[in-house]
Amino acid sequence: MRTSTKNPYEIFIIIIVTVIVIIVIIIVIIVMIFIVIVIIVIIVMVIIIVIITIICHSWICREPGLDSALYAHSGNAKPGGHWGHRCDIVIVIVIIIVIVIVIIDIVIIIAIVIVIIVMVVIIIIIDIVIVINVIVIVIIVIIIVIVITIFIIIIIVTVLIVIIVIVIVIVLIVIIVTIVMVIIIVTIVIVTIVSVTSAVSPLCPLGARESCGDIGGHHLDLTWGFQLCPGVSPDVFDGVPGVPQVCKDT
Repeated sequence: MRTSTKNPYEIFIIIIVTVIVIIVIIIVIIVMIFIVIVIIVIIVMVIIIVIITIICHSWICREPGLDSALYAHSGNAKPGGHWGHRCDIVIVIVIIIVIVIVIIDIVIIIAIVIVIIVMVVIIIIIDIVIVINVIVIVIIVIIIVIVITIFIIIIIVTVLIVIIVIVIVIVLIVIIVTIVMVIIIVTIVIVTIVSVTSAVSPLCPLGARESCGDIGGHHLDLTWGFQLCPGVSPDVFDGVPGVPQVCKDT
């Protein structure tokens, strides 16, 4: 009974092919994990954009809209407010950052796929050149090591860049949302103090719609924290019923 024995040359080839196959499998696993992370990041960014949009376009950040009879009478009716527009700028910046991250991720994934294809081709070449001199195999091994090293460096640098960008974006969003929340809280405190301390004032306190007429014309000014009577000249109020003298004098 014959027993087949493999020579060292064949064992060397088998080891090389096995190592390359293992590396390809590891790279595929890394790619799948990377894709999952990218999807999670995109979902988180979308949720953050939705939250910012809701906050910035809610009633607390808007000036009088088309339902304001006084603004409609004075010809100044307009939907939304300057805070909404500023938040829109932040949202656009976040969307641009998300698009950049997605483009970078797509490029990385394409590069990884190319590397995998190259490694598969190298395996095929190794099988073809089994009968060739060992020096050729050594050269191929060196090339493989160089390619893998470069690939690992690219992955590490890219992951670090993506992590840094994500951290910066999250920090900026947290800072912006915190500032908006602080402004809102301070505004509510100031308006409450003004409402309690001033019985009749040129500044219409929050909730005192009867002081300026129930026409939906006064609004919350987030810049100064007061609910201002809309319009600064008496002629704005001409022809609008139910406007008391306290607003005409502002």
